[in-house]
Amino acid sequence: MNKYAYSALLVFMGLCMSFRLFAADSTAVRGNADHGKQLFEQQACNSCHNINQRAVGPALAGVDQRRSLDWIVKFVRSPKAMIDAGDPTAKALYNEYHIIMPDHPALNQQDIQDILAYIDANTQAAPASSAATITAPAQVQPGYLPLSFQKNAVFFLSYLFVVLILVIVLLFAVKVKDVERSRSERRS
Repeated sequence: MNKYAYSALLVFMGLCMSFRLFAADSTAVRGNADHGKQLFEQQACNSCHNINQRAVGPALAGVDQRRSLDWIVKFVRSPKAMIDAGDPTAKALYNEYHIIMPDHPALNQQDIQDILAYIDANTQAAPASSAATITAPAQVQPGYLPLSFQKNAVFFLSYLFVVLILVIVLLFAVKVKDVERSRSERRS
């Protein structure tokens, strides 16, 4: 193989690889993540949504893979209209969260793409071994101790002793008041 053929083969392979990289990115949301962050905060999206965790509304990570851009734009602009129109996904979201997201008619498609770019830029990848680390929930310990006389005899006897002392003190106080009252009646 001569050096020109080798060079041509390398250029051809480089072009194929670059085309593959660009083609893989063609489905990704194109937008300005910095502008998306500003819009996410200005429109108060963060008051109900978290990117990586469920909050008042659903987690937004990967929303552009679950829904089409057209659906997202329609839903962000007017979720109530989509629910009223009978969109099954919009109705399912309402049934799950029991709250309707406010309309954002001022946001255009590019604004929404910018917000999606911000979401994609801040999506945390799930750990690779997350399936292996799932464990059963721990046994919840009650915030009280069940009391039994056999196990807690000292507690019960101490409690009984304190109650008995309080009763004696109260009876003594009543008797003292009674004696004071009878003395004051004799003087008068």
